[in-house]
Amino acid sequence: MQSQDRRNDGGVSLICNTFAAVKSPPFTDLCVNGRVPALEDPNTGIALWESGAILEYPVETYDTSSPQQQRLSFPRGTPEYFLAK
Repeated sequence: MQSQDRRNDGGVSLICNTFAAVKSPPFTDLCVNGRVPALEDPNTGIALWESGAILEYPVETYDTSSPQQQRLSFPRGTPEYFLAK
């Protein structure tokens, strides 16, 4: 298993693990049905493997509620917000 950790000033970190086989451990420990992609958040312990949920989760969990400080999405209710969904 290879791991690469890129940090950004204490913000959201992305660790990409490469698994030799997705239908066996350690990947099935994360995603029981061996589906790709999968995301595990070590801060909350949640594991997701539906691509739509993986896209929405970081925005809903980590993007700030202040429209001026949003970095992962557009302000709610704007045309850009709905186009990005």
